[in-house]
Amino acid sequence: MGFDPNVAIFFSGIGTLIFFVAVGGREPSYLCSSFSPIVVVIAVAANAGSGPTANIGVALTGIIAAGIVYSIIGLVVMKVGYAWIER
Repeated sequence: MGFDPNVAIFFSGIGTLIFFVAVGGREPSYLCSSFSPIVVVIAVAANAGSGPTANIGVALTGIIAAGIVYSIIGLVVMKVGYAWIER
């Protein structure tokens, strides 16, 4: 994707620390520490694997949309509970 892997891992660590401070260590998961979305980003942005991803904006729009959906689901779970997910 054109990112320096060391920078990506560093900021994932920073994000993890911010997450744990924000939730007081109550949540067992943090979604942004995985490299699994990279394959999807490369496919969506039509990168042939050579150099930086030219259409990264398309992929980042999807990532932002997924973040909004996760946030909405989180707010719903906070409001009505998690039983509806288990069904």
